[in-house]
Amino acid sequence: MRYNINKQFGNEIIPQGGAALNILNNTTLKTSVSKGYRPPSVRELYLFPPANENLVPEEMMNYDIGWIQRWKNQMIKTELTLFLCHGENSIITTPFSPPPPPFYNNTGKFRNTGIEFSGSYQPFKNLHLMLNYTYINMEEKMPATPEHNVFFSGNYTLNKLGLNLQIQEINNLYGSDGKQIRVIEKNYTLLGLRIKYQALPSVHVFVSGNNLLNEHYAINYGYPMPGVHFMAGVNFNLKKDFQ
Repeated sequence: MRYNINKQFGNEIIPQGGAALNILNNTTLKTSVSKGYRPPSVRELYLFPPANENLVPEEMMNYDIGWIQRWKNQMIKTELTLFLCHGENSIITTPFSPPPPPFYNNTGKFRNTGIEFSGSYQPFKNLHLMLNYTYINMEEKMPATPEHNVFFSGNYTLNKLGLNLQIQEINNLYGSDGKQIRVIEKNYTLLGLRIKYQALPSVHVFVSGNNLLNEHYAINYGYPMPGVHFMAGVNFNLKKDFQ
C-alpha cells in the first residue's frame, strides 16, 4: 500500500497485493493485483519543447496470474503469465503533423490483455541462456508498443573473457504520425554483441556492436534509430568492502 501526496493533482491511495503457492517442489502458481498511478513530472509539464502543462496523472489497474516451473534439477526455469491491464491517460510522446517537434500528451482509455513467456537455461556454470516472448492485444493501439516482442540473450564467460549475444525480434510496432495511431514499422530484427575483458580485479574493458544487421527502423514516428554502430569503453569498480 502506498499513499501519494501531491498538492497539484491531489492525494491518491495506491494498493497492491499478490500471492504465491508452491504446489510441488518445482512448481509455483502466483497472482497479483496492483494499481498504477503516476503524476506528470516537472520536465513533462514545463521543461523543453515536449512539455505540456495540461497533462494529468496516468492511472491503471493490473491483474496477472502465472505459473513458474523448474526442470532438470533447476537448470531450466520457465514462467508463463497471463495479464490484463486497463486504465487511462498514459503519457506518450506525440508528434505534430508534420513533425517536428513532438509534445507530451495523455491517451484516452485503454485495455490490454496478453501473455508473457520467459525461460532460462544454464547447462554449464559459464553459460547462461535466456528467452522472453510477449504478446499484447491492444483494444486501443499504443504508440511505441509492439504486438509481438521476442528477446534472446546468451552470456558466456571463459576465464577473464565475457561474451554477450542479444537478438530481438519486433512485429507490428505501433506509433503515432500526428493524425492517427497505426503500424509504422515493418518487422525487424536487432542483433547485438558485447565482448568484455577483466584487465584488473576492479577494471574491465569492453567493445560492443549494436544493430549489426543494419536494420532501418524507428520506435517513435519521424525519429529513425541508428544503423550499425559500435562502442568501446572502460568500467571501473570502486566499491570497497568495509568491516
